[in-house]
Amino acid sequence: MFYTFKLIQICLYIFIISFINLHLDICKFIQTEKERETLLEDIKALEEAARAKIPSAKLTQTRLENRLERPRMEQCRDAAQEGLVDEVGQLSDSKDTLEERLANARLHIFRETIYKL
Repeated sequence: MFYTFKLIQICLYIFIISFINLHLDICKFIQTEKERETLLEDIKALEEAARAKIPSAKLTQTRLENRLERPRMEQCRDAAQEGLVDEVGQLSDSKDTLEERLANARLHIFRETIYKL
C-alpha cells in the first residue's frame, strides 16, 4: 500500500514537471513567434522606406544630370550644384543603410527558420 502511494506520488511529480516543461516550451514558442512577427513588420517598414527613397533619388539625380548637360558658360559649380551633389550622396548612403538593415533582418528570419527545422 505504501509503495503504491509512493508510485502514484512519483507519477504525479513526473506529470507536473512534464506539464511545467510543456508550458515553458509553449511560452517560449509564443515569444519567438511574437518576435518573428515584429521582425516581419520591421522588414515591411524597411522595404517601404527603401521604396519611398527611390522617387526623390531619381529626381535629384535627374536634376543634377540636367545641370551637368548645360553649355559651358552655364555649367559652373555653384551652391545649388553642391547641394544636389550632397543630396545625391546622402540619399545613396541612406538607401545603402536601409538595404543593409533589410538584409540583416532577412538573414535573421532565415536563421530562425533554419533553427526551427
